[in-house]
Amino acid sequence: LRVERAAMNEAMRYFDDTVDVSHMKLGWDIEAASDDGRILVEVKGLSGDDLGFELTPREYEQMLKHRERYLLLVMTAALSARPRVRIFRCKPGADSPEWVSEQGERLKLEERIGARCRL
Repeated sequence: LRVERAAMNEAMRYFDDTVDVSHMKLGWDIEAASDDGRILVEVKGLSGDDLGFELTPREYEQMLKHRERYLLLVMTAALSARPRVRIFRCKPGADSPEWVSEQGERLKLEERIGARCRL
């Protein structure tokens, strides 16, 4: 929880005119102002340096549906003295959605189908 809270706090500081909507389970955590209107920001906090995370089915669905205004803010080493923030946006004009950071890093997306089983 501390890792997620640190990432959310950073995201709330990073963007202008932010509203925390994480409790609403919309598929993103923050709505913020931009020159083109409102943007939708999904926030991921990681304790280590490796950038690897999962999106819920709802988050992934909304990411694809709203790709023009959906951002992924990922904070690695969130509780360290030197956290790193990366923001991924859908590359404009891409035939298939391609998510690229401000530093030019490309996310590799692997779709999965899951199931919960129990007696």
